[in-house]
Amino acid sequence: MRAAPEAAVIEQLRLLREQLVSLDTEIGTDEALLLGTIDGETDVLDGLRAVTRMVLEAEGQAGAVKRRISDLQGRKHRYEARAEKGRAFINAAMATLGIKSLPAEDFSAWVRAGVPKPEITDMDALPDSFVRIKREPDLLLIGGALRNGQKVTGASLSNAEPVLVIRV
Repeated sequence: MRAAPEAAVIEQLRLLREQLVSLDTEIGTDEALLLGTIDGETDVLDGLRAVTRMVLEAEGQAGAVKRRISDLQGRKHRYEARAEKGRAFINAAMATLGIKSLPAEDFSAWVRAGVPKPEITDMDALPDSFVRIKREPDLLLIGGALRNGQKVTGASLSNAEPVLVIRV
């Protein structure tokens, strides 16, 4: 099985660092010297800068799409509300006129008997066999308890992974 391209590049970067440290052990402990050497001798940092710019662009686009989706969902809800009000009006108007169908060239509209819907009068009185119960962990509560030293059966804190911070 062949490694993913990213894994292969990371391996090459690990080897590069090893080679640089073998040439000058001070590079292993002096980040400024390491950065200067890598920047002066390779295009690696330029590549990382390009990937960082791609990340910023992708995050910006994702944010724009998220806002657009929110706008479109609002528009969808307004259209649904308009349609519901229109249906209610047509239904009431046809009932008032005493007609069961509305003839038109481009659509068919008629009133038919509805289907009775269940109404819940006492939620607590419903038998368990008629209730859906969704069980999901409260991660905020569990995390807080674990960080405060409390034991929570079936849960533990993971090892924290480094987080990349990018500011513009």
